[in-house]
Amino acid sequence: MADKLVPREPVAWHLSPRRQPDPDLGPHAIGYLMYDPTGPMCESLANPNHPRWADPQKPTTAERLHSFDAMFAYCGTYELQEEKSRVIHRPEMASWPRYIGSDRVRNIRMEGDRLILSERETVPGRESRDYEITWKRVVKD
Repeated sequence: MADKLVPREPVAWHLSPRRQPDPDLGPHAIGYLMYDPTGPMCESLANPNHPRWADPQKPTTAERLHSFDAMFAYCGTYELQEEKSRVIHRPEMASWPRYIGSDRVRNIRMEGDRLILSERETVPGRESRDYEITWKRVVKD
């Protein structure tokens, strides 16, 4: 599994279409998950269709808040635990401060060129929920 998840060179995964729309990011969410064999990782998810600011130089408070809700990202290091079929992300920077310095344990499975991560997550201000996110390996043409 390690060679597929993180080969000898950096690897990127692109968010696969979801069966159910994400409540925050909408039905057409996009994202990237990147692992480098030397230890760093980064994940970003976004709603590409959120409203643009009326004045790009002077967004309103509401526009800025909506933009914050339309994107989520974190970067840090990771530890692959193949024997337990999981990866631990250790964010050093994140959209949500509570992620910084924490262990984000993700169950993993590989299906062909797809990486499926799952866990139980609590989005701030919401109930805990089980989720599964599917990533498709990015390949050069």
